[in-house]
Amino acid sequence: MSWRVQTPNDRPGTPDDRSPLDGVAPFVRHGSIRMPEVAEIAAYFGDGFFANNIFWPPEHHTRLIGLYRQRFEHYGHGPAATATVGLGGQFFAGRRLTSLFVADVR
Repeated sequence: MSWRVQTPNDRPGTPDDRSPLDGVAPFVRHGSIRMPEVAEIAAYFGDGFFANNIFWPPEHHTRLIGLYRQRFEHYGHGPAATATVGLGGQFFAGRRLTSLFVADVR
């Protein structure tokens, strides 16, 4: 028995290899709270890096960002100053959550 599956690349007039989003790959951002390995991975691939800075002292995420930028340049993706970096953090404080927390602490 033999059979053949027709894939989109078997159709006349289609390219041999598919490209996402009209040839532009989506932007990827790697995020980390404390691990320098994540900064290294982001730099290796030339992707963006996001550091969660809500509960850490500034020195901590400053070191992560410095490592990321240094390695970004090392891997040939451009000057360190052009590396995409994001900082941020979030928390939720709602009336119900806050009252539950206060009751629990008491």
